[in-house]
Amino acid sequence: MHWRDTAILRYHTETKFLLLHGENLYELFQRYPVRYKGGVCQTNNGPAIPIVYDFGNKESTSNLYGPHTKSQCEPGYIHFRVFNA
Repeated sequence: MHWRDTAILRYHTETKFLLLHGENLYELFQRYPVRYKGGVCQTNNGPAIPIVYDFGNKESTSNLYGPHTKSQCEPGYIHFRVFNA
């Protein structure tokens, strides 16, 4: 099966955000590394890029979150600095 047919969500961005953050994912994660205890939740989160859904929506995305994290997440964005506190 093709990934497009089996994906539970499909989305894209329209902001060309990589041009502002190193032009590729490698450079993006060099600037905003994922670290254990590397920051404080709700501050210093790095870029949050709005997405456009091709398949799915904010509600279906929210339904994939765990019950204790729903209040801490905003569906409809890609986030590039998550902390494991």
